[in-house]
Amino acid sequence: MPTSQLDASLGRKKSGVFNKAFTLGLVHGYHRPFNDDEKTAIRIAHDVGLSLTDLSAALDRDLAVVSKHAIRHLGLSFRARANKAPRGKRALRPDLTLADILQLGDKRQEAP
Repeated sequence: MPTSQLDASLGRKKSGVFNKAFTLGLVHGYHRPFNDDEKTAIRIAHDVGLSLTDLSAALDRDLAVVSKHAIRHLGLSFRARANKAPRGKRALRPDLTLADILQLGDKRQEAP
């Protein structure tokens, strides 16, 4: 629920809602840590040329969060890579899931 709706329904100020959430140890969904499968998927997506847009959708995370994690923690930039992501016609590309990306890595390892 957006904070603006939550604070209105509770009759509290936005800052009060944030302070209480912090006191309770609640965190926003985008601040959840990356698990091992997600880190592996980022590496695979980078290597096979998957776009950052497709990757972030598959991980159900904000594009900027995925990009910053890839750069800061994995040393991977999606701008400078050997395999470039497809450009344009986003609607024609299939929607991928985390499992789909991990399977791309399995196929890559099987190839001689």
